[in-house]
Amino acid sequence: MALHRPLVLINGAPVQLQPGGGLDLGPVVALGAFGVTQSIDLSAGAVQSGSVSANCTIVLQALPYAGANSFTTLLLEKTAGVAIIWPVAMQWVGGEAPDMAAAGLYVVLLRAVRTGAETVFVADGAAVET
Repeated sequence: MALHRPLVLINGAPVQLQPGGGLDLGPVVALGAFGVTQSIDLSAGAVQSGSVSANCTIVLQALPYAGANSFTTLLLEKTAGVAIIWPVAMQWVGGEAPDMAAAGLYVVLLRAVRTGAETVFVADGAAVET
Protein backbone atom coordinates (compact mmCIF):
# COMPACT_ATOMS: atom_id res chain seq x y z
CA MET A 1 0.00 0.00 0.00
CA ALA A 2 1.47 3.36 -1.02
CA LEU A 3 1.44 6.19 1.51
CA HIS A 4 0.43 9.59 0.23
CA ARG A 5 1.63 12.81 1.79
CA PRO A 6 -1.17 15.38 2.06
CA LEU A 7 -1.19 18.57 0.05
CA VAL A 8 -2.13 21.69 2.00
CA LEU A 9 -2.54 25.28 0.87
CA ILE A 10 0.07 27.59 2.40
CA ASN A 11 -0.38 31.21 1.37
CA GLY A 12 -2.43 30.11 -1.62
CA ALA A 13 0.07 27.58 -2.98
CA PRO A 14 -0.20 23.79 -2.67
CA VAL A 15 2.60 22.33 -0.53
CA GLN A 16 3.26 18.64 0.04
CA LEU A 17 4.00 17.92 3.70
CA GLN A 18 7.29 16.11 4.32
CA PRO A 19 8.11 14.10 7.44
CA GLY A 20 10.52 15.84 9.79
CA GLY A 21 10.63 18.99 7.64
CA GLY A 22 9.98 22.48 8.89
CA LEU A 23 7.01 24.38 7.59
CA ASP A 24 7.18 28.11 6.92
CA LEU A 25 3.69 29.44 7.52
CA GLY A 26 4.55 32.84 6.10
CA PRO A 27 3.51 36.22 7.49
CA VAL A 28 0.35 36.91 9.47
CA VAL A 29 -2.37 38.16 7.13
CA ALA A 30 -3.96 41.23 8.76
CA LEU A 31 -7.69 41.28 8.02
CA GLY A 32 -8.26 44.49 10.01
CA ALA A 33 -11.64 45.35 11.53
CA PHE A 34 -14.33 42.85 10.57
CA GLY A 35 -17.37 44.18 8.77
CA VAL A 36 -20.99 43.11 9.17
CA THR A 37 -20.20 40.26 6.77
CA GLN A 38 -16.57 39.15 6.86
CA SER A 39 -15.33 36.94 4.05
CA ILE A 40 -12.24 34.89 4.88
CA ASP A 41 -10.16 33.26 2.15
CA LEU A 42 -8.31 30.43 3.89
CA SER A 43 -5.84 30.18 1.00
CA ALA A 44 -4.65 33.76 1.66
CA GLY A 45 -2.46 32.69 4.57
CA ALA A 46 -1.96 30.08 7.26
CA VAL A 47 -2.22 32.66 10.05
CA GLN A 48 -4.81 35.44 9.78
CA SER A 49 -5.85 38.05 12.33
CA GLY A 50 -8.62 40.57 12.75
CA SER A 51 -10.68 42.51 15.27
CA VAL A 52 -14.39 42.12 15.94
CA SER A 53 -16.05 45.15 17.54
CA ALA A 54 -19.53 44.77 16.04
CA ASN A 55 -21.82 41.84 15.28
CA CYS A 56 -20.59 40.01 12.19
CA THR A 57 -21.28 36.98 10.05
CA ILE A 58 -18.28 34.95 8.89
CA VAL A 59 -18.25 33.63 5.32
CA LEU A 60 -15.56 31.10 4.43
CA GLN A 61 -14.46 30.76 0.81
CA ALA A 62 -14.54 27.30 -0.77
CA LEU A 63 -11.18 25.74 -1.64
CA PRO A 64 -10.24 25.97 -5.32
CA TYR A 65 -10.01 22.30 -6.38
CA ALA A 66 -10.92 18.75 -5.34
CA GLY A 67 -8.44 17.21 -2.92
CA ALA A 68 -7.26 20.56 -1.55
CA ASN A 69 -6.73 20.93 2.21
CA SER A 70 -6.19 24.07 4.22
CA PHE A 71 -5.07 24.60 7.83
CA THR A 72 -5.55 28.16 9.05
CA THR A 73 -5.11 29.74 12.45
CA LEU A 74 -7.46 32.68 12.95
CA LEU A 75 -6.56 35.16 15.71
CA LEU A 76 -9.52 37.30 16.80
CA GLU A 77 -9.44 40.29 19.10
CA LYS A 78 -13.06 40.61 20.20
CA THR A 79 -15.06 43.25 22.07
CA ALA A 80 -17.57 42.12 24.72
CA GLY A 81 -21.24 41.99 23.81
CA VAL A 82 -20.85 41.38 20.08
CA ALA A 83 -21.80 38.17 18.30
CA ILE A 84 -19.89 36.19 15.71
CA ILE A 85 -22.12 34.12 13.47
CA TRP A 86 -20.24 31.19 11.94
CA PRO A 87 -21.33 29.29 8.81
CA VAL A 88 -24.12 26.81 9.58
CA ALA A 89 -22.17 24.01 7.87
CA MET A 90 -19.14 24.53 10.15
CA GLN A 91 -18.38 21.37 12.11
CA TRP A 92 -17.04 22.23 15.55
CA VAL A 93 -14.87 19.92 17.61
CA GLY A 94 -17.09 19.04 20.57
CA GLY A 95 -20.26 19.72 18.59
CA GLU A 96 -20.72 23.48 19.04
CA ALA A 97 -18.88 26.77 18.65
CA PRO A 98 -16.95 27.92 21.71
CA ASP A 99 -18.41 30.61 23.95
CA MET A 100 -16.93 33.89 22.77
CA ALA A 101 -19.13 36.25 24.79
CA ALA A 102 -16.34 37.94 26.76
CA ALA A 103 -13.91 40.46 25.35
CA GLY A 104 -10.49 39.05 24.65
CA LEU A 105 -8.17 37.28 22.26
CA TYR A 106 -9.46 34.08 20.70
CA VAL A 107 -7.75 31.48 18.55
CA VAL A 108 -9.78 29.48 16.04
CA LEU A 109 -8.13 26.58 14.24
CA LEU A 110 -9.80 26.01 10.89
CA ARG A 111 -9.38 23.02 8.65
CA ALA A 112 -10.96 22.87 5.23
CA VAL A 113 -11.06 19.87 2.92
CA ARG A 114 -12.44 19.96 -0.61
CA THR A 115 -14.19 16.72 -1.47
CA GLY A 116 -15.54 16.83 -5.00
CA ALA A 117 -17.64 19.98 -5.35
CA GLU A 118 -18.00 20.60 -1.61
CA THR A 119 -15.63 22.18 0.92
CA VAL A 120 -16.00 20.77 4.44
CA PHE A 121 -14.99 23.09 7.30
CA VAL A 122 -13.96 21.81 10.75
CA ALA A 123 -12.97 24.17 13.56
CA ASP A 124 -11.93 24.38 17.18
CA GLY A 125 -11.51 27.54 19.19
CA ALA A 126 -10.68 28.88 22.61
CA ALA A 127 -9.93 32.07 24.50
CA VAL A 128 -6.25 32.86 24.90
CA GLU A 129 -6.84 35.93 27.01
CA THR A 130 -10.06 37.51 28.33
